[in-house]
Amino acid sequence: MKKRFKLYLETSFWKRLVDDGPTPRREISYAFFRDVIGKHRVMVGKKVFEEITHTTPPAQRNALFRRMDACRAKTIPATAQIHDLAEQLLVAGGWGEGRRADMVHLACAMITGADALVTWDKSDLANDETRRIFKAVAKERRLTLPHVGTPMEVKSCLGIA
Repeated sequence: MKKRFKLYLETSFWKRLVDDGPTPRREISYAFFRDVIGKHRVMVGKKVFEEITHTTPPAQRNALFRRMDACRAKTIPATAQIHDLAEQLLVAGGWGEGRRADMVHLACAMITGADALVTWDKSDLANDETRRIFKAVAKERRLTLPHVGTPMEVKSCLGIA
């Protein structure tokens, strides 16, 4: 029996689904979405809803929220434990407030035991330098670090067909 993965889909992933026109990231995101829906557990943090609400036009926002409902995405509340871990990640990386939302996403994924955090944010999340920092914090906290990567990286790493 194939493993059912827990996937945390970060805001940048969702927003690619409503990109104008057939962009490569939009096409890849839709393909990934089709491959995981009904086969794997999709999770989103409350922070995803906040970011989409504040940065996405109403028609696109509503379309994204319908997709989240359709795939029965589990909503992760931002608990004190998550905020504490996000703060530790910020300090470990020497980052400022501008990276807090990204660290909240990662903290949600770590605390819930996600297998992967899916993102298009290669500058702040899905790169080797930040992954090393994330790994050190996870080890210190005795948490499992989910694979942090783009949809293609996650599919490859987890063997999602």
